[in-house]
Amino acid sequence: MKINFRTVLDNLTVIIVRNPVEILISVAFFILSALTYENIMDMKIYGENLFLAPLIFANSFILNKLYPRGYKRVIYFMSALFIAIPFIVDAEHWIFSGAYPATLAIAAAGIAVYKNLRSNEHFVKDILVFVKELIYTMIIATAVFLVLMAIVFSAIYLFDLFKESSKDFAYYISCSCFIILAPVIFLYLHAGFDNKDEFRVSKIFEFLIDYILAPALIIYTAILYLYIAKITVTWSLPKGNLAYMVFAFIISAIVIKAIIPLLGKRLFSGFFNSFSLIAIPPLVLFWIGAIYRIKQYGYTEERVYLLVCGAIMTLTVILFLTKKYDKYLFVGYITIVLLALFSYIPPISAKNIGLRSQTAQFKSIASDLKMIGTDGKLSAPPQILTDSVSKAKFDRMYDINRYLDRHSNEINPKDITGYENAGNMRTEFSKWFTYQPYNRSSIQGKKGEFSMEGFSKLNVDVSFSIVKDSMLILNSGGDVICRAPRSFVDSLFAARLQAENMQKAKMPTDGSPSESGMKQPAQYSDSLLYMDINNYRIVFSEIKFDKEKKVSTAHIKALLIR
Repeated sequence: MKINFRTVLDNLTVIIVRNPVEILISVAFFILSALTYENIMDMKIYGENLFLAPLIFANSFILNKLYPRGYKRVIYFMSALFIAIPFIVDAEHWIFSGAYPATLAIAAAGIAVYKNLRSNEHFVKDILVFVKELIYTMIIATAVFLVLMAIVFSAIYLFDLFKESSKDFAYYISCSCFIILAPVIFLYLHAGFDNKDEFRVSKIFEFLIDYILAPALIIYTAILYLYIAKITVTWSLPKGNLAYMVFAFIISAIVIKAIIPLLGKRLFSGFFNSFSLIAIPPLVLFWIGAIYRIKQYGYTEERVYLLVCGAIMTLTVILFLTKKYDKYLFVGYITIVLLALFSYIPPISAKNIGLRSQTAQFKSIASDLKMIGTDGKLSAPPQILTDSVSKAKFDRMYDINRYLDRHSNEINPKDITGYENAGNMRTEFSKWFTYQPYNRSSIQGKKGEFSMEGFSKLNVDVSFSIVKDSMLILNSGGDVICRAPRSFVDSLFAARLQAENMQKAKMPTDGSPSESGMKQPAQYSDSLLYMDINNYRIVFSEIKFDKEKKVSTAHIKALLIR
């Protein structure tokens, strides 16, 4: 195919004139990436703001299409003000919250509905054209990126030029291709200079739908119906994650149902035409599973969004039970409204609903365990609780505390628990739940291997880790129980390494003083190693050393607690 580069350059000029704000957004985010990479702007504060690019770009793109000319076009030009946001706001917490993917979904729905196409066929074709343009954009941008990387790094390798700057070259090439070039390519493809912007179903695409995806979905439907029959007969509740499975199933079916009318062969059109009726039992299953899980564990931000998506899914099925309102356009509007309501209105936002629910659950469980003091903060339970129910409740408190920690920019977990983080809370109180007083049955098979004299509790569910200059002893939840200086650990164990037996090193009773108030251990009769740190005794079954005679790994047999 012959390409007229003069025509291409003329078309690029047209693109810049028609889409000045979108081009400006691309340049602005390129500058932001450069400033953060060069540490002119703090990477930790502003680096994540690059994820705002698709939202700001989509906003201007939609406004450009809605107001192509006339006095209202000033609204489009004013959208350029959003460029300032990533340079002045730390959006990291928002980007990693549920509101960010919800906003991406709203932006995608906005692009889908801005033309207000009521014909389902035209609506679906328009979306598929858009998806095709995005795919072509990424293919072309990636190809350019790989070509430039090959050229630049071949030159660096062959001529020994700029070796110290190779990472810089790679970074700026990637930014140029995916932050500046990709938007320009997309705008060029979307402009439709070749007048071939209507989606046409290829044979491969038709084969994929007719012979792979649609049959797989029908088989999955049969599996779900069999499961529904099973829980109906056994009169049992559905499994907790079933709601997510049903959601994925119905959304996949709705997408395939939308594409089926565009195919030449419609092998399973009867199934998809009746899908709104077929989907009713799985929908009931979805709501039973979701409500049961929330009743057990309360709301979280993710579960609120699951319910919102479930509502969108249910309304979609209801719409397609009718003849008058079975429009994908209406589904787009419903998606925008519901996601916006539960993302941007604070009293009913998914994040705030989740925080209120989890806080109430934390206090309720703490009250059940008699851990609420007179000041409303956590206190030790009146006795050691070794039953599985109490342990499960405490583990649930720990999980809730971790959830609260992740949202420490909205609330202060210390105001609720009295502790800075979940790890501190678990370290303080886990001995009332995790560890049991020593008895013969709890160390079955270890009789004679070590003495419990002077110690009242035992924990065998611990692990060893070396991080920088410290040796860490961790519990099953990954929290630090105790630590020792790396230098002390290395000198203590390396001196006693026996070359003939790497797996059972012996520690003689030399009585030499230890660091940081740690006691130098005496030798066990069976040669197991141990070390005392404050109120803990760490019993090792195996220690391995690297070539520098430093401890590389260790296996802990037990942690004894005074």
